[in-house]
Order: sequence, then C-alpha cells, then structure tokens
Amino acid sequence: MNKNLIMAMGSGYTENDLAPFFHSLKQSGFQGDICYITREQDASALSNFSIDGNISIHLFHELRPMRKNRIRKVGKLIDDICTRFPLLRKASLPFREKYAFKNACAHLRRHFLFRDILETVAQGYQNVMMTDVRDVVFQRDPFDFDIQPESIYYFLEAEHTRIHSCEKNSWWIREMLGEDALQRLGPNHISCGGTIIGCPKIMLMHFKITCESIANNLRVCNRAGIDQAPHHLIVWDKLVPNIHVIPNRAGIILTMQTTKREHWSISEDGLIVVDGDKIPNTVHQYDRYPDATKAILARYT
Repeated sequence: MNKNLIMAMGSGYTENDLAPFFHSLKQSGFQGDICYITREQDASALSNFSIDGNISIHLFHELRPMRKNRIRKVGKLIDDICTRFPLLRKASLPFREKYAFKNACAHLRRHFLFRDILETVAQGYQNVMMTDVRDVVFQRDPFDFDIQPESIYYFLEAEHTRIHSCEKNSWWIREMLGEDALQRLGPNHISCGGTIIGCPKIMLMHFKITCESIANNLRVCNRAGIDQAPHHLIVWDKLVPNIHVIPNRAGIILTMQTTKREHWSISEDGLIVVDGDKIPNTVHQYDRYPDATKAILARYT
C-alpha cells in the first residue's frame, strides 16, 4: 500500500476552469490516483482530463434544495427540537444528514461525499489529500514531504492571521459553534480547510466530525465557507490524533490570499516562489493576484 489519493469536488466548472488543476497535476510528477466528484451535468468538462486512467469520476445527482430562507427556518426548527430532546438528536442523525445533503451548498455537501467514498477505498491508499479545485495548482507532487505515519497535516494561512481578527472566520464560528467557541478558538492562527493531507483513517475521522457538525446545525447548512468552523474546532481542540500544523511558507502548501506580496515572487518559467528560493508543492488561492494568475495560466493552459 504505497499509492496516494487526491480527493476533489467541482460543481459548475468548465474545461477551462479545470485546466490549471489537472495540467499542473500531470506535470508535477504525482503518480497516485484522483477521485473527482462532480454533478452529472458537469461531467463533460472532464473528458480531456480522464485519458490517463488514474482519475475516477464520481457523479452525483443534485437534488433541488428548498429556498434559502426556508432552509434556514426549517433547519432552525429541527436544531431547536434536537437541542430540547437530546435523545432525538442521536436518533435523528440519518434524517438530518439527508436534509443537509439535499439543502447544503456544494462547499459543504462535499464532506459527506468524501466521507462516504473514503470509507470504501481507504484501505487502498497510504495518504489522502482533500483539496479545492478552481484556485489550486501543483508545482511538485503534493505528497513530496516528510509525511509521518498515521498523521494528518493542516496548513496555516499567513503568519499574521488570527481567527478573531477575520470577520468571516469569526462569524462562521460564532454562528455554528457559539460565542464561547469563538472566544476559545479566536486567538489561534487561521488554518485553511480547503487543503488537508493525512492518512485515510484520520482523514475519515475529520470528515465524520465535519459532517456531524453540519448535520447538527442545519440552519446554516447552505452557508458557503461555514465548514471552516468545525475545521478550526478539529485543529485547535485536537479532536483527531497526530495533528501536524504547518506554516504557510514552509514550502508545502502556500495559501496566497493573506500572504504579503513581498514574501512571494514569480520565476521566469511561471512558478510561484516563496522567500526567494522555495517552490511550494501546492499553490492555493493564486487567483487573488492578477500577475500570479497570468503566469499560472500561461504555464498550465
């Protein structure tokens, strides 16, 4: 068992949107498998990227959700009932997961799909990466670093970021987990939930905790980005074993949005370079910078 697996989900992307992700991965030296999840109507965008044989495409049928306001009202009613009757909370979990899956935005729905697929394929892989798609490129094999056995790796944003100083992350935690959780977690660095690497067993634990958090907070299951709340809970409350928290500029995953411009540059051949000499394996959120986007599109499309 020495293969690695990349798990990703895309919804509504065109072939042009997907080209930097798949072309860069092919050039990176990655030799593992790719599990790509998409809607039935979006599958045709993958036709030119699946010829290498290591991409398994999982299609899901997107059920029509309720209107957003109704999702929140009905979700809040279910949440309140389950809070009032704790025994019902446990017994109703399958129903709440179905409700969440139907009505969640794609950003949150992916965790249920990752969990269910990983449960069936976990034994075939040494390590797994969960990643965003549209704003991610691979400059080297994403697993090319000293990965310890039975471990999971979370990746920080820029070193100056803190949860309590970020309006969005603060809101997500307060809305899903409450003010007490925000006060406890707020002083910590922001970790990006869009890129995670770990052994299958612990990755599965991560997905299960995230799914349960979403199912326990149905009033916000259609809020894109709110999965950052359980993500930070897992990281900073150490809800899974053998956590490694990696700085943003360590050369493994660079999350660019909050990275100061003086810390990265563009090489002559279009690679993103950190601190003058480090080429990160994976670059995330490059589209926040027009010059980085131009260089990456020129290199990978």
